Amino acid sequence: MRSRFDYALHELPLGVLYGHDGATIEECGELLEELEGYERLADQVGHEGDRDLISKARFHIPAYRQYLEEHDRYTTYAQYLSLHSSGVRMD
Repeated sequence: MRSRFDYALHELPLGVLYGHDGATIEECGELLEELEGYERLADQVGHEGDRDLISKARFHIPAYRQYLEEHDRYTTYAQYLSLHSSGVRMD
């Protein structure tokens, strides 16, 4: 499971991967469901080293889904991240 999320996030800040392509809105939902299982398993076996990856996935998967839902407002996911982390609102 760790490798799946390492792979899904290895292209950041370009985006979140699902297979060989960027994740779709629906696939982000699937990844979040899988992430819940991964997090439970990491807690059960005490893998504290997985906390950083889980936190990163908890942030980027929903953020990437939001970016996809509003893709006409941004040129790239990196721009989305830059604007949202700086507090700039696009409303």
